[in-house]
Amino acid sequence: MREGAYNVNGQRSMFNNFLLDGMDNNAYGESNQGFDNQIIAIAPDSVAQFNVVTNNESAEYGRSSGATVNVASAGGTNRFHGTVYEFLRNTDLNAAGFFKPLLVSNTGTSVPFQKPTFNRNQYGMNFGGPIAKDKLFFFLDFEGFRQTLRPLYVLTLPTQNELNGILVVPVWNPLTSTVYPAGTAIPSGAINSLSRQIISYFQPFVSQLPQTGLATSGLNQDDYAKEVPFTDKSDKGDLRFDYQQNPSSSWFLRVSDRKETGVNNPTVPLPLDGQTNGTIRILDQQVALGYTHLFGADKILDARLGLSRTKAGKYTLSIGQNDFTIQDCLLMRL
Repeated sequence: MREGAYNVNGQRSMFNNFLLDGMDNNAYGESNQGFDNQIIAIAPDSVAQFNVVTNNESAEYGRSSGATVNVASAGGTNRFHGTVYEFLRNTDLNAAGFFKPLLVSNTGTSVPFQKPTFNRNQYGMNFGGPIAKDKLFFFLDFEGFRQTLRPLYVLTLPTQNELNGILVVPVWNPLTSTVYPAGTAIPSGAINSLSRQIISYFQPFVSQLPQTGLATSGLNQDDYAKEVPFTDKSDKGDLRFDYQQNPSSSWFLRVSDRKETGVNNPTVPLPLDGQTNGTIRILDQQVALGYTHLFGADKILDARLGLSRTKAGKYTLSIGQNDFTIQDCLLMRL
């Protein structure tokens, strides 16, 4: 699911078509990794006008079987004008409800309710005006985003018996055809070397947790709850110049930039990680140039040139660690 995504005409969010200042503004990619469908999402106070077309589109639109979102960025005028804003959300201001729930695992143990942390600051400004009256104008905006989350994750960890090779179901070794009955310890020599390495990191971590009932002896489920920090930092801005060459000709130039870094911390200690996203990095940049010329009262030339760059990826916090050794394997065809 991508940020700010929505579905129109029963289509996936990637089938919407985003236009900014008359140019393609779609972030193309085969994987929905939580990033925006748009390359540049300008702040609401920097939008001059927009329209959303969901059906019966005219011939000027294409690509999309969902909606077409057409946005024009704001420019400066003959008067200086600015805006400053701040949006605040803080855990201390959130209600937990009168009845605080308890998370109960199938071991019978109760985990006290913890109000998940949700702190967000979204702030920005814009300022525009004339450089040369009636001829050259500028418009500048900036928006910062700072967020810290601590959502509650509930995981299932291996029990002490499972770590010791004692399972609740029979296990068949495909290499030797040996069957180990339920409740019988699997010999250490029959366990893959990589699995033994993983177990060695689970052992001290699990031994520090409360071990009662099934958590000690048998199959367990939903026995580990933890609030996992997730920080997100983003800065973006736009600078636009408008030039009125003469009553019939005008130009504009817009430069946009966005950088974002998020860190999704591991649910269990490294190098185990717990399959979280790790570090998330996003870079979006765009340069747009436009020229409009009037030929009399019934003809117009409207030309646009744009250059966009988008780069994003997720990098687990385990990258670069060599705690686990995978032995070379020889594959043979029989």
